[in-house]
Amino acid sequence: VENSLDSVRRRLERRLQESTGDVLEATHQELAEQLGTTRESVSKSLGELSRAGAIKCARGKIHILSRELLSV
Repeated sequence: VENSLDSVRRRLERRLQESTGDVLEATHQELAEQLGTTRESVSKSLGELSRAGAIKCARGKIHILSRELLSV
């Protein structure tokens, strides 16, 4: 229940922090399903994190550039 009260971005940041390695292989749709939200919400949050320099998105992959910028 606590998890459902968190913002999508916070849940996404937590998911990225928990990943091993610097590349997470997942589509926006797959992440949305894992986080219990919409693809659009995930895409918006990923865009914010990308503009902040924390990640870089490529087709089916999310490159984690700075875990420090993932403010969980």
